[in-house]
Amino acid sequence: MNHSKRISRLALIFVLLTWIYILIRMPTFDYDESLFRRVADHMREKHDPWLLSWDGNTMFHKPPLFYWLEVAASFILDRGKETLSSVAARMPGFMSGLGILVSLHFGTRYITGSTSKIPASRSVLAFLCAAFPVLTASAVIFDPLQTLALMPSLLIPTRMFFQNSIPVLSEWLLMGLSIALAVAIKGLNGILIPGFALGVHLLLHIRSRGFKSCLSLAFQFLFFSIIPAVILATGYYLLLDRKIGSGFTHEFFWVQHFGRARNPMEAHSGGFLYHPLVLFFGGAFLTPLVLFQVFEKRPSYLKFGFPVTYALSFMLFFSLSATKLPHYTWPAWPALALFTGLLSTLPSPETPRSLHRRWGFLASAPVFLLGSLMLLLGMAPEILLNALNTGTEAKAVLQYLEPFGFFQKLLFVTGAFACFIFHVRRREWVKLPEWAALFASVTWLCLVMAITPTLERILVTPFQEVAQDLKSLNPAPGTCIRYSGPFSATLSLALGHELLHNRCEPGSARFLITPEWKANECENLQMQPIRHHSHLILCGK
Repeated sequence: MNHSKRISRLALIFVLLTWIYILIRMPTFDYDESLFRRVADHMREKHDPWLLSWDGNTMFHKPPLFYWLEVAASFILDRGKETLSSVAARMPGFMSGLGILVSLHFGTRYITGSTSKIPASRSVLAFLCAAFPVLTASAVIFDPLQTLALMPSLLIPTRMFFQNSIPVLSEWLLMGLSIALAVAIKGLNGILIPGFALGVHLLLHIRSRGFKSCLSLAFQFLFFSIIPAVILATGYYLLLDRKIGSGFTHEFFWVQHFGRARNPMEAHSGGFLYHPLVLFFGGAFLTPLVLFQVFEKRPSYLKFGFPVTYALSFMLFFSLSATKLPHYTWPAWPALALFTGLLSTLPSPETPRSLHRRWGFLASAPVFLLGSLMLLLGMAPEILLNALNTGTEAKAVLQYLEPFGFFQKLLFVTGAFACFIFHVRRREWVKLPEWAALFASVTWLCLVMAITPTLERILVTPFQEVAQDLKSLNPAPGTCIRYSGPFSATLSLALGHELLHNRCEPGSARFLITPEWKANECENLQMQPIRHHSHLILCGK
């Protein structure tokens, strides 16, 4: 086995260890993660696949397919347990991450039509370099699963433009199935954005391919991919309308699609550059890898550029939407990784272009900033805490942040060291994706292992401890229990199915769980503090 293969496999092992650690060790956090787990938990408890609710509230934000996969994982992994575990909840994301790696490996070989494993392995390695997808691949969110479903819609057009070929009928139909599945997982963006990306790239090819040829390809895509996808997706959503009710159809399509586009949902707003900045900084080690290679090799955009068109199409659509979240960028990451793998098929120029030192520093700025952040966490966390300690809520929570232990500090410093070594030698390492992936994978493992215990201690354990104290008081079924704050799915999971909260008038509440910054509500309801865990207080009459 040559040197580069050893490094590549070591990088892959480190990332797999990171994902397994997240899968087994990391709890689900408020809001979305615990909420999606709670909905699946309720579905499992009631043995009703059409039930989309939590604590008596309907949950029509997303279709049920993701919840079905959580429940299926729970039936396999949670035998004998009363509730759906965090491992089962994270399993769809974990399997999606593995599926994306496999798709990138075989998809790159399918695109190039070569038996060479170099481009394929470098597509995989490029994906391992990106911070955001690696750190969220096992998260309890819909986006990794939809990204996996859309892989044929990325790979088949990329091959068409790369080889200047025409897809056969089976490839068009596979794209249609891919799009239909993506729509079934998360909604209409699964059909609109891939179609837009293909249309834009076809327009760029009118001069080279000819108008008639591009029009023919557009019609083949319409008749053999889009129309079958629309038929399949329509049948699926008609079934959901019949089984779940028209309330789901109205909420999901009109509120969660069009309402979310016009007005930010749950205060998730941001400027037009929100998602491009997530893409730039969330790329971490991938960002300089892409920018340096593009500058050096200057690839033909018509031949190599469909993955970039695909990624930018997602950025454009979500940047125009009023609601913005980092995980909306998910489909862009494998596209950029695929683009990087394809660039490795190009030979380096005889006279290499030298990127100006200032621009080179800017290209690797995400790595430098990540290393600086980890170094501060390991050596002087009080500097970051003082910067974050600005609001009342932040002050109340961060005062219970215990100092990082020696092992955590060591992990932070190790990750920072990997970042700085890469940053200093960036001109050499960006030409060797194997080394870039190794530095990245070491960083991700150190970061996840170092930060998980602290996040759990602040964001999960207090809810579990308060819920346990509450259960020890043996409240009667139907007892009015309120949480003085936004609905907490983590608290709901800890309380269990028999104890609902926030479903009664404040004056009739017997118990109140409140964060410190709302402690005065205990006095307003004439309650006395019973327990105090971290930033949470349990009060009762």
